[in-house]
Amino acid sequence: MTPEPPIRLGYFLVLSDVASLDMRGAYRGVDRVWFGPIVEDDGSISGVSEELARLWDRYSEAKHSKELNTNRWLVTKLASQFREHDIVLNVIYTEISAVIEGSRDLSKYELFDETAAVWRGVHDSIEQRPQNLEFVGYDVSSPFPSFHSAIYQPGLPKDELSLADLLNDHGLPNRFDDALFIGREANKADYGPYPFCVLGVWNVT
Repeated sequence: MTPEPPIRLGYFLVLSDVASLDMRGAYRGVDRVWFGPIVEDDGSISGVSEELARLWDRYSEAKHSKELNTNRWLVTKLASQFREHDIVLNVIYTEISAVIEGSRDLSKYELFDETAAVWRGVHDSIEQRPQNLEFVGYDVSSPFPSFHSAIYQPGLPKDELSLADLLNDHGLPNRFDDALFIGREANKADYGPYPFCVLGVWNVT
């Protein structure tokens, strides 16, 4: 069964500051989720130390099991260990605040319900939004599996919508209603297998 929003997706390791595509500032939304190194066909990771390869394996395992999303101590420790290898990653926490209506393809909402139900364990495990978080803003994302952001990778009619007027210093809207507006415009494009959603984004402090 799909939980009602807000749907707690938990913690993620993301790339540090990413320049917005128009290069006018930073983007600090969810479309920075780090997928790790390129793995060879034989399962090996070339050009790295054994220690770093083991760390990547631990990250991959935690991500696959979704322990990464529920265990704040673990995700923070992994970020610290990667930093020792000069891989700078940030820890964020995110929730789906709203599933946005407006897509003409209603099957997207059915598929969303099926996929979101898989995250039920994460949602229930966290129980409530954690403390000691710094609100960054709202992103507009097709949340599974790549967290494609309609803000970071717009694909929206530039003459109809000026994103820059709605964004804060983190490259995200502060206001839920602004994110909802962007999402409704994005859903008109019928991009991808899922409807766009509003996601709240917090830095873990």
